[in-house]
Amino acid sequence: MFNHLLNMAKESHLKRFDTLEVDDENRDRVSSSTNCEPKSDCFRAAVFEHILQGNPSTDEPSIIIQKNLNVIKQAAIKASENGANILVFPEYCLIDPMIGRKTVAAFTETIPDPRHGSHNPCAKPLEYKSIPATLALSCLAKETHMYIVADYGDRYQCNITSDPKCPKDGHYMHDTAVAFDPNGAIVAKYHKSHTWFEFEYETPPPQEFVYFDTPFGRMGLQICFDIWFKNPGIKNVAKYGVQTMLFPTDWFDELPLQSAKQVQESWAVANRVNLLAANLLDPQMGTLGSGIYAGQNGAFVSTNITTKTSKLLIADIPVDSRNPSASCLKPDHRFNKTISFETLKTDAKYQMIDKMYTKGHSLNKLTASEGSSVVCDSGFCCHLNYSLKSVDDLKGQSFWWFVGNTTIGRPIVLVYPWCVEICAVFRCVDDRCESFPTHTSYQTVFKWLRLSATFSTNITYPSLTTNDLALVPKQYWVYENRQQINGSEVRLELNNYDKPLLAMNAKYQMIDKMYTKGHSLNKLTAIEGSSVVCDSGFCCHLNYSLKSVDDLKGQSFWWFVGNTTIGRPIVLVYPVCTEICAVFRCVDDRCESFPTHTSHQTVFKWLRLSATFSTNTTFPSLTTNDLALVPKQYWVYENQQQINGSESDCFRAAVFEHIPQGHRHEESSLVIQKNLNVYKQMAIKASENGANILVFPEYGLIDPMTSRKTVSAYTETIPDPRHGSHNPCAKPLEYKSIPATLALSCLAKQTHIYIVAGYGDRYQCNITFDPKCPKDGHYMHDSAVAFDPNGAIVAKYHKTHLYYEFEYDTPSEAEYAYFDTPFGRMGLQICADISYKTPGTQNVAKNGVQTMLFPTDWFDELPLQSAKQVQESWAVANRVNLLAANLLEPQMGTVGSGIYAGQNGAIVTTEITTKMSKLLIADIPVDSRNPSASCLKPDHRFNKTISFETLKTDAKYQMI
Repeated sequence: MFNHLLNMAKESHLKRFDTLEVDDENRDRVSSSTNCEPKSDCFRAAVFEHILQGNPSTDEPSIIIQKNLNVIKQAAIKASENGANILVFPEYCLIDPMIGRKTVAAFTETIPDPRHGSHNPCAKPLEYKSIPATLALSCLAKETHMYIVADYGDRYQCNITSDPKCPKDGHYMHDTAVAFDPNGAIVAKYHKSHTWFEFEYETPPPQEFVYFDTPFGRMGLQICFDIWFKNPGIKNVAKYGVQTMLFPTDWFDELPLQSAKQVQESWAVANRVNLLAANLLDPQMGTLGSGIYAGQNGAFVSTNITTKTSKLLIADIPVDSRNPSASCLKPDHRFNKTISFETLKTDAKYQMIDKMYTKGHSLNKLTASEGSSVVCDSGFCCHLNYSLKSVDDLKGQSFWWFVGNTTIGRPIVLVYPWCVEICAVFRCVDDRCESFPTHTSYQTVFKWLRLSATFSTNITYPSLTTNDLALVPKQYWVYENRQQINGSEVRLELNNYDKPLLAMNAKYQMIDKMYTKGHSLNKLTAIEGSSVVCDSGFCCHLNYSLKSVDDLKGQSFWWFVGNTTIGRPIVLVYPVCTEICAVFRCVDDRCESFPTHTSHQTVFKWLRLSATFSTNTTFPSLTTNDLALVPKQYWVYENQQQINGSESDCFRAAVFEHIPQGHRHEESSLVIQKNLNVYKQMAIKASENGANILVFPEYGLIDPMTSRKTVSAYTETIPDPRHGSHNPCAKPLEYKSIPATLALSCLAKQTHIYIVAGYGDRYQCNITFDPKCPKDGHYMHDSAVAFDPNGAIVAKYHKTHLYYEFEYDTPSEAEYAYFDTPFGRMGLQICADISYKTPGTQNVAKNGVQTMLFPTDWFDELPLQSAKQVQESWAVANRVNLLAANLLEPQMGTVGSGIYAGQNGAIVTTEITTKMSKLLIADIPVDSRNPSASCLKPDHRFNKTISFETLKTDAKYQMI
């Protein structure tokens, strides 16, 4: 690779002169002089929609990077041949960093900072040979004589002694966009401000506002999720005069209002600047959609969801999109071109997030051929005026008008709560309005469609889509924003568009990274206190006393009261309606992050919280250092709605915290077999220790986060015990077509214990007679299956509440799965189900479940929703046993399993410091409400943790 780069360097002899200016407020400004002169008041821009090359399970990172650099070189040469002045590549264009921090550190590079001197790697290849990707991109820019922007990982050292924020491995790593000029010099480097589940990367300590000057205007940089924040993008435009925003992204679609191109065009139109958006092409993740946008003039060229090949988009756009006289805006001077790369293909099926949360807001079906109305939600009002060509246009249609406002009663516990005002009209698949089409054969045509509203901000985002999520051409719609002191009056109008409309909306959307804003948050400053605080009608009583006033020195302890049952979120997959009364530590007085460990020895004499909740089921939890649970003997939980149970004996339970084996790029059968081999070891060990039942985690056999087509190949048609008896191990030839089910059945029989495992179920449906039947003719479900000690299937449960599981379907109605054993009635629920009344809480209350079996793949959210907090609080609140088996993937914040005996709390759990798979075993009561159960007596308690030295991970624990 180095020889190739050196040859590239030798072939390029162009000289460059540049100057560097650094201004205040973390602003990065670079001026450069090159021989790349614009032809007119316009320039030629290019973006590349890229299919990542390489196989992470078999290829070394350097090989993967080289494969992608080869493709990038092809695209750059083609762009240059077509006269492009600048080319933007997507986020993660060289390698996907979602493979663990230690691995990522091996291929990130210490990218030179143009603020601190001039750097042209291609001019001095030997000096920069330690950063081969940067060197290659520099030489590519020089070879093709155009600006190139690429996104990859930056790494630089820090001192863990003097820098309290320095990671333990002694270096910062950032998701980074780097710009090279036509001579190969680095002219800008930007670190992504708002990471999204990128646990391998840090966010920059001071937010960066990066831009650079070219012969065709001022260019700014932002990456993917940054687009929904005021900083850096909007401020870069408003304060620093950026005219073109360069936008590498890895965006997955959410319908009906947040597909990649809707977001891109709406941002360009709202901010009235050019946007060059380069997305990856990964259809099974809903990731596609790139484009070149000329501010309020809309899209000049873009890709669509039907694409199966990598594409290079090229277009002429104005230097200043606000200049109506720009030559390239004239109809006879417009130029755009799409070049497909036939050798870079994917057969993956497009999948998207198809559930927009609409409950608690205004949703009205259009039933008349015309109408004019005003609807409000939490003080935000939207005006609708429309006319159809014919009343027949609504036959067989499901067109809805939606008005939503979450600026009041914001969400608390989600990663990035959205603060949204939306005025929209969109199609739904049916009258339940739970999913949204990407294509329709109905030719509904509006004479006109107008939406208007007064928003609480000056920045609003309009978008309109038609079939295949194509953007409605800008000449058919008008967007007006009349800014006021406290917001803006917005009008969005569609006229004389003769094709089907999928969605039209105007919205204000910003994200508040601090979950607590808009609610009550008070710092504890006195040695003792007693007070009542309310939020949106929910009131919490606090009473506490510290041993000493010194206990608060250097501390940041906060009392938080929040209620989001009013003004619910809209656009997140699983919004949470919450009433919270809590005391927790923050890292500092900003209270934006939360520790997992503290050296301060604050001691409470007592700490009491009390409140009247709007539900009978509430969830208590208490944690100490390393997210360990406070032993139950130190705390009391009372809920007057609870009832007493009956007496019984005990049984021995086991759960396994599992490090998944294999890689997603290996053959699925091989991955499943590797995990079954581990399961066999665990089941034998559990049986040897006298366990009666063993629970394995969700996704323990294989991770389904690939594509539906791939998942379909290894899911099995699992027999339903409600429709006859099934013992695969007793008739192996009859069940040989479902090998995982057969193996688990025989494992239960061999070890003579109940076994519960989570994996995929698949069964046929008729797309002609069943309107809900997926297009591929079968349903697939995330399932928990229980086998008895003879190998018979005794229960099968389909997960009710999916979480980003696009490959699976939700059951048509909630299932209440339970089965009886010699040690009580067992119920089943999976992962996100635990946050809902149905099926778990109802299974307990209505069907008498005494022990809930809980396979999960849970990632922690601090300070209140780590896995064990959720598990113990559910067991205590519902006063039943919970056997919770989680995966062990610390880099995803996924850790924490336990055995809980109802209101008696945790009997045994794992810790976040663990690096090995662990088998937990404990004796628990058949009925946790029986205080006389023998296994609850101090001298009869039994629990055991078995670590497996051969099943280790070096990944660092990362949390939300």
